[in-house]
Amino acid sequence: MAALTPGRALPILLDKSIMRKHLGFITGTVGHFAFTKFLVNHEYPLDISRNVGVFEFVATGADFQGRGIAHGLLKHLIESHDFESFVLEVAENNLPARALYERKLGFVEIKRIKAPLITGIGHLLYLKKEGKDILE
Repeated sequence: MAALTPGRALPILLDKSIMRKHLGFITGTVGHFAFTKFLVNHEYPLDISRNVGVFEFVATGADFQGRGIAHGLLKHLIESHDFESFVLEVAENNLPARALYERKLGFVEIKRIKAPLITGIGHLLYLKKEGKDILE
C-alpha cells in the first residue's frame, strides 16, 4: 500500500470514534493519540508545495516483500501524476526500502534528522525525486 498526497495534505482520516469502534476503546484511543502526534502534528523539515507529491505509508505485507510489488506501485504512481517532484521519509535502518527508493526509483537524500530515541531508528532520512524517470 502507499499514499500519495499533494503537498502536506493528510493522507488519512483520523476519527477517534471510528478507531475506538474497530480497535476497542483503549487501542483506538492510544492509536488515535499516536497517529495524531506523529502524523497530524508531524512537521516535515522541508518546504513542500502543492506541486510536490508526498509518499506516506509505503508498505508491503511480509509474505509479499521482495517481489517488486512496491516498486511497481510507486512507479505507477510516479508516472501517473503530474507532480514536479516527489518526497518521502524513511528510517535510515530500513535498508530494503532505501534500496528501492534510491537505487531503483532515483530518490536522493536531501536531509537527515535525528529520530526520537523511543523509535530506535537513529535518523529519519528525507528523500526527493525530481521528475518521472525511473532507474530500473
